[in-house]
Amino acid sequence: MLLSFLLQQMAIVMLALAMHKHFKTVFNVNIKPLQVKLLRVLALPLLCLSYYLAIAGFAAPIATVYWLGFLPLSILFAALFVN
Repeated sequence: MLLSFLLQQMAIVMLALAMHKHFKTVFNVNIKPLQVKLLRVLALPLLCLSYYLAIAGFAAPIATVYWLGFLPLSILFAALFVN
């Protein structure tokens, strides 16, 4: 479940960095349109993989609850990291 959470965290950070203001805050340069697409395209498989790993570790109903429960934590940590 820890690996699932870490992958979920990486995906959320990638989605946050795909936004212009967050990318500029972290790296102090403007983001290129190709970088936006790349970050978004890479984040989706990471989210899917993290959900798959959660289901592989637990039964599907409880894994979904855990995964959705960790999602706000991932967003909170990403908000602390990016801002």
